[in-house]
Amino acid sequence: MRWNIRRPIASFFTKYRGEDHVLYSRSASAGTQHYACQFGGDQLSGFRGLTYSINGGVTAGSSGLPFWGVDAGGYDGLCDEESYLRWTEFAAFCPIMRYHGTRPREPWIYSDYAVRLYRYYAWLREKSFALQHRDGRKGTPDRNADDVAAADDVPRGREGKSVRG
Repeated sequence: MRWNIRRPIASFFTKYRGEDHVLYSRSASAGTQHYACQFGGDQLSGFRGLTYSINGGVTAGSSGLPFWGVDAGGYDGLCDEESYLRWTEFAAFCPIMRYHGTRPREPWIYSDYAVRLYRYYAWLREKSFALQHRDGRKGTPDRNADDVAAADDVPRGREGKSVRG
């Protein structure tokens, strides 16, 4: 088994904090999912970054990483309101919903409508929290590519699509 840098870091935090900690890692190797959550890196703001993040989530789930998230809204720059709302919808159904970047990511910098939509998706996420993490506790990814979820039942032209659960 290869040496995993997250193991000694997790041991250090467990020694001094008990189980009250979360490690959030940019990269992964076999066994990392036992010690740390993953995030998709520094995505572009806007729809292109969202597309990359959706593909990254499918790849992470197909690779066996149950706790994965993105910098919703992208990392660098400020996306337009429409893409911010789509990022919010996507992030609400990721195992980790995180808003982080080089510019503010709060919904109130956009509009009252953005605040209402954010509140709705944050509420929906909290209401479905048990379902969101049900599989993660077993180590089963929350999101998989269609061909992984139902290998014999993927219609042509559905490659690259994802399914929850």
